[in-house]
Amino acid sequence: MPESRSPEGVPVVHITPIPPWQEPGREITVRVPPLTPWPDGDAPPYRAVELPPPPTPGPVLYHDLEPYPLVPERDGECDERRQRLLDDSGVSDLTTPSIALPAPPRRRRWQRERYWYESLLYPLPAWKPLVVYALALALATVGLALMVPALHTERVVGLFAAPVKYFVVPVLIFAYGCGLLQCVLDQAVAGEPPEVCWPGWYVHLALAQAGRWLWCFLAGPAELAALALLYWLHCGDLDALDRLILGELGLAALGYWLFALLAVTRGGRLRDANPLRVAELMHRLGYRSAVTVVAAALLAYPHGRLLLAAVAEVHRFALNGFFALALWWFSALVCAAVLLRIVGLWCYRNAATRPRLGTDAPPARS
Repeated sequence: MPESRSPEGVPVVHITPIPPWQEPGREITVRVPPLTPWPDGDAPPYRAVELPPPPTPGPVLYHDLEPYPLVPERDGECDERRQRLLDDSGVSDLTTPSIALPAPPRRRRWQRERYWYESLLYPLPAWKPLVVYALALALATVGLALMVPALHTERVVGLFAAPVKYFVVPVLIFAYGCGLLQCVLDQAVAGEPPEVCWPGWYVHLALAQAGRWLWCFLAGPAELAALALLYWLHCGDLDALDRLILGELGLAALGYWLFALLAVTRGGRLRDANPLRVAELMHRLGYRSAVTVVAAALLAYPHGRLLLAAVAEVHRFALNGFFALALWWFSALVCAAVLLRIVGLWCYRNAATRPRLGTDAPPARS
């Protein structure tokens, strides 16, 4: 520590300034022993050295989005800069955020449809999962189309192990497809706005929703489908009457399956897939029930013919068959999602307007 003497003979010590994190204006007393004995024998005098306070940071500028405060004023430079910014921006005071920061853009939220034709735009916000599901289902269909003929060449022991060995992944993919459509139906029956919804990575949820679809099929449409298949195998060459009978059986099976699924989704119970609840739901919808069944039949018939053609193309050239099946599945998912969305919203709007059959409860107001 360097030391010197003032003209008065008092030792003066040069002290390094206090860092900014110490207290401003702090007085430090330094007592310096004399280099030589004082003539009068008194203790050497001392003096207090007062350090200047640390500089005060300047205000934060909001209009030019500076994240750090200004440099403290030195020789009027900061005053000139502040005045220049005031003149350029028109802000009256830099210490307050007079200009609001731009808010992040909000994502547009789709509103619930008011008319049925507005549901035709439902695939627009959900096109990404539809494309992914179409590719996955096409891959599973190609695998099944190529593996099923190969099962006839295996031994009997291999036939028992075939479902476990070959069909686990395709069954999971088809379960996720049913889960996607079930999420669409759940949102529509609940009256929620159209949003992207799918089972995600919850495999148990996808399997549960696929089990609901299977239960609704076994509750009634399976018998009608089996009867139509037996009639087709034993009727010989199909004529106009045979085609009419098969069409009626297929129409009844498809309509019952759809309304059983609606009844189970609306009530949340598997036992609602009985004929009484299905008839009650069809009675609630009125003429819309007939429109729904006819629309489902008009969509199912051409898609069934195209599916047979795409599967036949798989056996000729697998890559062409894969792309044909991908287009087929995308079209089928889009049509099914739109139809389920429309019918689900009809169920939502008619759920609180009429009491159940056999009850005297007044209709609730929506």
